[in-house]
Amino acid sequence: MKKTLLLCATVIAISLSLTHTSQAEMTNSDVQKIVESFIMENPETILKSVNDYQTKGVSERQEQALTANKRKIYDDSFSPITGNENGDVIVVEFFDYNCGYCKRAFESVDKLIQTDKGVKFVFKEFPILGPTSETAARWALAAHNQGKYTEFHTQLMKSKGRINDQMLENLATSLSLDVAKLKKDAQSDKISKHISENRALAQQLGVTGTPGFIIGDEVIPGAISYDDMVALIAEQRAETAKN
Repeated sequence: MKKTLLLCATVIAISLSLTHTSQAEMTNSDVQKIVESFIMENPETILKSVNDYQTKGVSERQEQALTANKRKIYDDSFSPITGNENGDVIVVEFFDYNCGYCKRAFESVDKLIQTDKGVKFVFKEFPILGPTSETAARWALAAHNQGKYTEFHTQLMKSKGRINDQMLENLATSLSLDVAKLKKDAQSDKISKHISENRALAQQLGVTGTPGFIIGDEVIPGAISYDDMVALIAEQRAETAKN
């Protein structure tokens, strides 16, 4: 951050000063004084330059990550999906079952899935809030093996308080799942590998918290409202129509 700030200030200050002083006449002391003076007199300009630079860097890295991991993000056969399998817009969510923001966002997610029949929704288990989060993710993916992922996911998102083993077992029983098989599957190498790959994918995309969404080709950190989801999806469709 400090190096970037100094670089921005130096470039701007020197470019301005050269209109009055030839580069050959300037000493290191002259440059330092110009830089310090410019920073003191134009802090907002400097900070804006740094912020714009950093935002551009993140955007470019995310764009590269989206392109490099296209199949893993949008068409990973192991990730549960709902909605229209052949939808014209894909929405991806990274989430944690112990995340209060994820649970609050679930209402918007569920409404979107119910109202927009052109959306394919991809679930990315991203347990980052402790051991019970990972246990819940494993059980949900094991429920997917028995064709009950959506039901299991929905009930966990509607649950109150921290998740525990007894809650998971009660939920599995209420959904008529084979609990013994579910427990065994939850510890499988396939599920372990999948969760590990989701974490690596999130890191590459710059998703550091939950929830994190991808709508079309845009990464959105944090919870978003139903109206915002609809607007972003409309933008994606309009962009597609142009091409």
